Amino acid sequence: MKLQTIITAGVCALLALLITVWLSGRFEVDLAGGDETHSPTARQSDISANELYPVIVVDEPTFEFGVMEPNTEGTHDFVIRNEGEAPLLIKEVEISCRCTSYEIASRTVDPGEETILSLVWKDDKPVPVFRQTAKIYSTDPNRMLVTLEVKGKIDTPILMMPEPPWDLGTFTTFEPVTYSARIVSHLVDDFEVLEVVSESEFVTARLEPTPAENRPPDVRNSFDVTLEVSPETPIGKLDETIAFRVRDRDHELKLTAPLTGDFGLLRIVMAGSGAHWTQESAVLDLGRVRTAEGKSATLIVYMNAANDQIVVHDVSTSTSDLAVEFKRDDNFKSPNRTKFVMNVAVPPGARKVSRRGDRMAKLTVRTNKVPEINIRVAYVVL
Repeated sequence: MKLQTIITAGVCALLALLITVWLSGRFEVDLAGGDETHSPTARQSDISANELYPVIVVDEPTFEFGVMEPNTEGTHDFVIRNEGEAPLLIKEVEISCRCTSYEIASRTVDPGEETILSLVWKDDKPVPVFRQTAKIYSTDPNRMLVTLEVKGKIDTPILMMPEPPWDLGTFTTFEPVTYSARIVSHLVDDFEVLEVVSESEFVTARLEPTPAENRPPDVRNSFDVTLEVSPETPIGKLDETIAFRVRDRDHELKLTAPLTGDFGLLRIVMAGSGAHWTQESAVLDLGRVRTAEGKSATLIVYMNAANDQIVVHDVSTSTSDLAVEFKRDDNFKSPNRTKFVMNVAVPPGARKVSRRGDRMAKLTVRTNKVPEINIRVAYVVL
């Protein structure tokens, strides 16, 4: 009985030893092998010196196409060679965008042979930086992934620089104001600007071809645009449109550029309280006025010119129930600015009337520098 127990124990120990050795061997293999799909270097170490394998080669994996128009199709052929000693299999091609497609001549490439992968791309809108890729997964054990790339710029055939709107900002001068822009093309050599039209009598436009030496290297054709804004432009916000009629190859198109700015030849501020002044709309609101008392407000008008250069021609109102006094402040000293004090009043005894909305009163000051200073006055006489 003891002998049988000893034999049984020995057999169990031997089986346990064999199982331990077997499990240890499997564990070492897993550690050494890893995941070959995601570890090309581990796969490379397993290649024996006598094993034959493919070698994928793409001499120019990046293609720069420069500039192309929206809604046009670009294409480029990438040459894929097999410089190995076994057939190369293109297992999968993954593109980065629905705007890109591909065709491949053959997915199997014998040693010393090549195949063509044609990449096609198209976008319907301008793209300042266009970049798309095609990822190639192959059976090359040393280079399982190769990325092909096309990049460039998708732009409109003819554009305006700077991009509209063209803003003059705030300008306070009695001389004409100029603004320079360009109509350019990175794609078309022979486009023409047939006409430039300003919708304003105060804005003129001049057009000339850009000299070749002044064009940037990537611009194929260009026209210089010079706008001139008259000093007689009405004071306030400038909101005009410049239109261009352009011929591009066999068809014509119209380009428009809003021209904006704030024509501030003078500055008007409120002095005191009891009324409200709005510079943007040039409206003075006196509020409610009792007919027995009347009401007045004072505005300070600064003009950007020397005192001896300004001559006041006329001061008038649109209604007899509004009185205006416009006086030069001789105590104000400035080499290039002049100060006027404007007192606007509804005198006592004025008839009851509502001057709001379309019925606001209007006062006008005419000078040699500013043709007309027009101010609307709102009030209600009770």
